[in-house]
Amino acid sequence: MSTRRWRPVGAAIILVAALALAVLLVSVQYGLAEEYGAGPGTTLLPFALLPIGVAALAAAMVGFRRTVVAALATFVVLTLAATALAAPLGGQARDRRAQSNDAAFTCNGPNAQIQVPGEVDAAFHQVAHPAPYWLYGPLSGSPLGCTAGIEGPTEESFPAWRSSLLDSGWDVEQDGPEVVVVRGGVRLTLYRDGELSMLHASVAEADDCEDGRSTDLGDGQVSIC
Repeated sequence: MSTRRWRPVGAAIILVAALALAVLLVSVQYGLAEEYGAGPGTTLLPFALLPIGVAALAAAMVGFRRTVVAALATFVVLTLAATALAAPLGGQARDRRAQSNDAAFTCNGPNAQIQVPGEVDAAFHQVAHPAPYWLYGPLSGSPLGCTAGIEGPTEESFPAWRSSLLDSGWDVEQDGPEVVVVRGGVRLTLYRDGELSMLHASVAEADDCEDGRSTDLGDGQVSIC
């Protein structure tokens, strides 16, 4: 078989490879955004040039006729559009999962090694949760208290939760680097831990070394006392 006859076969194989690369790129882009959120740090749009370049090679093998150019242009548009859309769609899926986890947050889940008093567990849902800074965890706890992580960077999540706590109707015990509100024998404490914000609920009479902020429950959680 002549080289000319082999060209369409080779072009078809290369085109299949380009399609596979495009599908892989879109899937990875969606997965990254679903895991880490959509943003400049997770965009893979520049990598769309790889499947586009492979498709252009396939087109060059059979010649840039009008139909080939039209097909290549369609491939370019679809690849760029799908990659660009995968990020926000993955980010939305992450937000839905985080909101669902927030709504179901409890310190006394079926796998909890330590159970906190019911009023402490319920306190997390007695104040408004400012979107999209949802609760996750629990991260640590003791028989007297429990700590939840807060989604988002602390420079955004801390002010949002501070406003929520101060407007909650609870008695304000402290408003500073830590925000502390108290009601019905339960204390809620908002504080920063590095680049993250944390919300801790505890029996109001407990000190920091009794209420769970000091207890290491494994998984890399470190005592502060």
